[in-house]
Amino acid sequence: MRNELDSHFDEFKGVYEVLPSNNKENRKKKNEYLQEEVKRNKQLRENVEQEIKSRLKKFDELKENSKIKTTFEKLEKCNITNEWNEYNTSYEKMQLDYYLYQLSEYSKEDLNGVNNCLRKILAAFNNVGIKLTKDDFDFSHQGSLYMGLLINNAKDEELKTKFEELYWQFPELLKTIEINVKSIYLKNEKKIDKYYKDKYTAYLKNKDDKDINSLRIELSKEYKTLVHRDAYTIFNKFKNGDYQINAMTDATIKGKVATYFENG
Repeated sequence: MRNELDSHFDEFKGVYEVLPSNNKENRKKKNEYLQEEVKRNKQLRENVEQEIKSRLKKFDELKENSKIKTTFEKLEKCNITNEWNEYNTSYEKMQLDYYLYQLSEYSKEDLNGVNNCLRKILAAFNNVGIKLTKDDFDFSHQGSLYMGLLINNAKDEELKTKFEELYWQFPELLKTIEINVKSIYLKNEKKIDKYYKDKYTAYLKNKDDKDINSLRIELSKEYKTLVHRDAYTIFNKFKNGDYQINAMTDATIKGKVATYFENG
């Protein structure tokens, strides 16, 4: 429709520009021609807006398939086997390597990212039975103060104010907290190792590794199929910019098919 409108406007512009305006009568006719076009476009705009609202209403009524969430939750439970992979240390199983890498990548300008990362670290220790307090962060007075606020669920505005104050006093604040976290892990490493060993032993009483891995493969396939066919999910991927309409044209799809399936 856009191409049709562009073509029409070009045509109108061409006609309007050549209409004579050398006398009062011609200027009147030219103005009437313009007003007719304005009226026509106003009606067309209203029609287009109504059509857009009608189509959006259908999308707004879309609901995510509840089976997607259920399948994902089952899949997450299967992923518990990653916790006792013999090739991973407890440090990796807690994902501390990943969280601390993230923390080192965040800057003081992204305080939300910093705080979310620190909360994940606190949760990781809590999940293995180690509830941290501000006293555990004893490498610096500033680090202890800030982690104490975070542990006590201080509001974002309070955290922002305190972080700016402490960072100005001690620019190595985040680096010190990072080193402190590694120290806390080393102090509790044996306890954490035992947590994962006991959990694995309890798991093996009722299940088998091969069974859970087979189930995980099946659930992974089911989850991907559900997501790729769910209208709600697909629409939101376009809405959020994850998918691009231009990538879904017939010509683009045919090009992809020709590239990956040379023999048809």
